[in-house]
Amino acid sequence: LYFPGYGNPALQPETSRSVELGLRGQHAAVGWSLQAFQTRVDDLIVHDPSIRTPQRPFGAPNNLDRARIRGLEATANADLAGWQLRASATWLDPRNDSGGAVDGNLLPRRARVSGRVDLDRDFGRITAGASVTGAGSGIAAVASGAAGSAAVAVVS
Repeated sequence: LYFPGYGNPALQPETSRSVELGLRGQHAAVGWSLQAFQTRVDDLIVHDPSIRTPQRPFGAPNNLDRARIRGLEATANADLAGWQLRASATWLDPRNDSGGAVDGNLLPRRARVSGRVDLDRDFGRITAGASVTGAGSGIAAVASGAAGSAAVAVVS
C-alpha cells in the first residue's frame, strides 16, 4: 500500500466482523485443535490490475465492497523422542460478497489450502529445527476465474 507509485488515495479502511468456534484436546503426548471461522469484511483492500496508469503499470490497490471468508483450521503437536513436532492445515472459502456479476467469485490471491510442519529439538543451549510451509494456488484478479500463483513450498 505504501510502495512508491502504488498507492490509491481513494482507499477506505477495511472493517470486519469475525466468529470462531473451536475444540481442543490433549491425549497423552499429543495435543490437537480444530477451529471453524467466518469473517465478513467491508471495503476489503485487494490488488486491482484494471487500475492501470503510466505511474501504475501493474495496477493498484482498491476496495472490494464486501467479502466473506470461511475456514477450518486443524493443528496438532507432539513430543516424540525429544523432538517437538507441530503441524497445521487451513482450508479457506474466500468469496466476493458484493453482489453483481462477480458475486460469489473467489477472492484474489488467497490460497484455498495451506499448511505448515515444524520439527524442533533442544540440544542444551542450542536449538535446531526445520519448517516446511505450503500453499495452494489462488485466483489472480478480482473479476477473474483464472488461476494465479502456483503452489509454494518454503523450507527455513
